[in-house]
Amino acid sequence: MERQTDKGDCPLHFKYKDALAKGKPSHGKFDAFSIRHPAMPLEKRAKIFSPFDALKGFHEAIAAKEDIYVEQKELTEEDARRLDLTLRVLQNMTYSGKTARESQVEATVTYFIPCPAACSGRNQQGTYETVTGTVLGVDAEYTHLLILDCMEIRISDIIDIKSPMLDALGLNDG
Repeated sequence: MERQTDKGDCPLHFKYKDALAKGKPSHGKFDAFSIRHPAMPLEKRAKIFSPFDALKGFHEAIAAKEDIYVEQKELTEEDARRLDLTLRVLQNMTYSGKTARESQVEATVTYFIPCPAACSGRNQQGTYETVTGTVLGVDAEYTHLLILDCMEIRISDIIDIKSPMLDALGLNDG
């Protein structure tokens, strides 16, 4: 292919040689093109170059790998009995919506969150979190959930429940 041209490195039979030879168009400040297509302000141009998440969820997956997982603790027989008694007391204090609203039992619950990936071994791995909220109900029979105003927690994942109301009843001793 012939490479010699009068305009730099453009081949002789280049389809758009004439347009390339004309160069970049220049417009006056108030010509028809500039009025219809005003220049973008510099502060708005920055968003053109802002980063975006090309791989949705990638950063969250990397962050999840940084979590330190521990094995799920098994409750001692005494701790399991105390937790069962605490849940029954909470269930009696919140057996209906009306009693739950009247009782307004604030509780701090420590519970286990299994790791998102399938973890092998006898004991499951994950993390422990603590949340505080108003107890709306305890369903130990059907769904096996402790229902707070902010979330629902599986009863089998709970390792501890603390509450000022339970302190008054002597159930937070430990």
